[in-house]
Amino acid sequence: MIFIGIFAGIFVLDLLMKKCAEYRLKDKEKRELAGGAVILHRYENPGAALGILKHHAKAVLWGTFIILSLLTALFLKLVRQPGRTGEKLGLALLLGGGWNNWTDRVIKGSVTDYISFRSRWKRFSRIVFNLSDFAIFAGTALAGLSRSGRRS
Repeated sequence: MIFIGIFAGIFVLDLLMKKCAEYRLKDKEKRELAGGAVILHRYENPGAALGILKHHAKAVLWGTFIILSLLTALFLKLVRQPGRTGEKLGLALLLGGGWNNWTDRVIKGSVTDYISFRSRWKRFSRIVFNLSDFAIFAGTALAGLSRSGRRS
């Protein structure tokens, strides 16, 4: 049950953070934290990660739905089995973030991103993230590494 709680926690926490960004950060406004290393600003992404397929919002919406549904079925199967903690945790993080971003797309047609990082790599500095993005990345890595370690 802890893994379902992690799933729900990621979903709800990012929902609250997005609402905060939507209400507190005006369009084009930027707030710097940590000596300018962290930048808070609101960006509405109509596409997938990095704005990919932004002109094909319905394809992103339905493609994401299919992938998340299949992964949710796998998660619900795994969560009842003993062991496989890394895979369960990874899927809980991935699905909490994935379903949160998907819900944003359904409700508003875009995903609210709100945090970026100043970096010497200009391309990285232009990417705007949200908590769900970090959960999806970490969850994918953890589930993938746990699964590959189990096969050897």
